[in-house]
Amino acid sequence: MATFSIDPSREQIKALMSLASTGPIVMLNLLRFKPSTENNGLSGQALYAEYAKAAAPFLQAAGGRVVWHGHPQANLIAPPDETSWG
Repeated sequence: MATFSIDPSREQIKALMSLASTGPIVMLNLLRFKPSTENNGLSGQALYAEYAKAAAPFLQAAGGRVVWHGHPQANLIAPPDETSWG
C-alpha cells in the first residue's frame, strides 16, 4: 500500500498562497478508515465522526462550513484495487 503525506511542503503552501483568487477555498478530503482500532473497539470512521463533531464549532468560527459529506458510489479514476475510499 502506498503512503501519502498529510503535511504540505513549504513549496506547496507558497504555491497556494500565490494564487490570485480572492474567492473561497474549497478543500476535498478523501478519507480511508481502519475497520477498528484499539480505542474501545471503535472504527476509524466512528473516531473521525467524534473529531468532526468537536471540530465543527472551530470551523464555523473561522467562517468555514461543510459543503458535502457522503459516501462515493464509484471510484472513477482510482486503481482497480482501490475500493476503500469513502
